[in-house]
Amino acid sequence: MTNKAAFLSAPLLTVCVALCAIAAARADALDAPWNGMDLGHPATAGSATLSNGTFTLTGSGTGIAGPSDQFHYVYQATTGDFALVAHATLALNAPDGAVAGLMVRDALAATSHFVAALTTPKTGAILRYRNEWVPDTASDPPSATSAAWLKLTRIGTQVTGYTAQDSNGSPGPWKKIASSKPIAGGMIYAGLVASGGAPGATATASFDHVAVTFGAFPIIDPGLYTLRPFAAQAVLVAPDSPKDGGVARIMPDAKSSAQEWSFAKRGDFYAILLAADTTLALTVQDPKPSDGTRVILQQDKGLDSQLWQVLPAQNDSIALAPKCAPKSGLDDFGGKFTPGSAVDIWTLSLNDAHLLWIAKPVE
Repeated sequence: MTNKAAFLSAPLLTVCVALCAIAAARADALDAPWNGMDLGHPATAGSATLSNGTFTLTGSGTGIAGPSDQFHYVYQATTGDFALVAHATLALNAPDGAVAGLMVRDALAATSHFVAALTTPKTGAILRYRNEWVPDTASDPPSATSAAWLKLTRIGTQVTGYTAQDSNGSPGPWKKIASSKPIAGGMIYAGLVASGGAPGATATASFDHVAVTFGAFPIIDPGLYTLRPFAAQAVLVAPDSPKDGGVARIMPDAKSSAQEWSFAKRGDFYAILLAADTTLALTVQDPKPSDGTRVILQQDKGLDSQLWQVLPAQNDSIALAPKCAPKSGLDDFGGKFTPGSAVDIWTLSLNDAHLLWIAKPVE
């Protein structure tokens, strides 16, 4: 009789266990396209709510580290290029190891590859990642003591993290946290994370001004930059006192104002303006350029030949493509320049080092 009772109760016990497991893994009740769930089976279940545009996440577990993670994730599936932005705040009582921020993940498994821009109670903004070359999670050095605003951009298979201080409810100048990291192509998951960062620890974080922008978007924010070819020189206008028709040349970087440029956002493009005289813009000589077309300075009139698209390329460099000829790129005279070499327009190829540039913020 005892064996028969045990036999009859076994299916009921199995059903109970299964139902309890389903309840523990139940997704958050969020508006589409957002979903929420725990990853890595933390001992204490997390949760997420959305109210008046603000997400509140409570996450438990060991955190986002090593070969496997435990955290709470609010995400949406997406493909293609995009930017994810949010104003993130960790609760004041968050444990020292807590993390919260933005994440791009190639699968919804605890061991998946990911890139995350995170804020912590002590170290500020960090970029944390795991990929096929780095099977144990790595973190690049923190970029700031605090991180009110976070941004992740995905271009192709590269993900870049940025942070900004708050400026009257809006992000101030964006600063890159670290170098770009790879992620899988195709469909991935992008969203918000929170974790206590230690066994049994729990942290709560709020995210407001959450925005996802798909397709073309700026990857450099307006500011003052020195434009350097990948081979390390700098762009200098000629003559030293610029005027209409002055030719841009490659010269050693003497930290002259003639080598400093600002980016003025215009739609999905920028006007590249000379810092010493912002009425002048870097432009191509012919509005329909062909190989070898000269780059000169002209009065800024908002012409297509004065607008440039900033395209991410290899080794944290960029390619500058004119709007009037998007298949062309700014060229540093074949990669074999000497001081005084002209800067020309040539057919764009992101694999050619002499078509790659670094926009370095002026110190």
